[in-house]
Amino acid sequence: MLVRVGEWNMSSTDEMIIAREEIGVRNVHIHPAYFQSSLINNIALLELKDSIHYQPTVQPVCLPSTEQLRGGENMIATGWGTMVRQDASFTQLLKRLDLQRVETSICKKELKTGHSPYRFDLHQSFVCVKANHPDQERPCDGDAGSPVVVEYPNTVDRYYLHGLVSWGYGCNQQRVRHTVLTHVAYFRNWIDDIVLSLNQDSKPRKGVKGLA
Repeated sequence: MLVRVGEWNMSSTDEMIIAREEIGVRNVHIHPAYFQSSLINNIALLELKDSIHYQPTVQPVCLPSTEQLRGGENMIATGWGTMVRQDASFTQLLKRLDLQRVETSICKKELKTGHSPYRFDLHQSFVCVKANHPDQERPCDGDAGSPVVVEYPNTVDRYYLHGLVSWGYGCNQQRVRHTVLTHVAYFRNWIDDIVLSLNQDSKPRKGVKGLA
């Protein structure tokens, strides 16, 4: 398994600004309560073999606090998934989608309608977003795992990771347009515990060389 950073054009090996970089994965930390059938707790951490070299098009995103969820924020998603209006398999160029948060109570109600007549309840590890306007693009097939970020107020190019695209309904259907995200703030304590344990394991010990 590899992580590729700096990708923009999937159809080319040469990027316009910087060369893309591939980094090996040392370990995968899957959430212990993840359910593949329902996608509950749909999150994992990848422990990389080497450090990422930050460049103009490769930058970190902040982790949200456990309480970080403001109303009415503009959110940005990126990905290479299907374009709804073009009815294409996947896009070759990285796309940007402008989204807005949906109140959990409203999302639950509309998702229950979409699941009717079957019983449904939105798990607390999820939050919902939608396109700013009904005719705008939204996350679609191939966008699962894509980041959805929010810019910090009164800052320049500083964002926190609100969610990860998890699931939704058919791209071209009009009944329910919400996209369901894994709510990253809900998992902040779990993330911190893993990072802390990795940092402790990497501390130099007598007779043992410290990890980079």
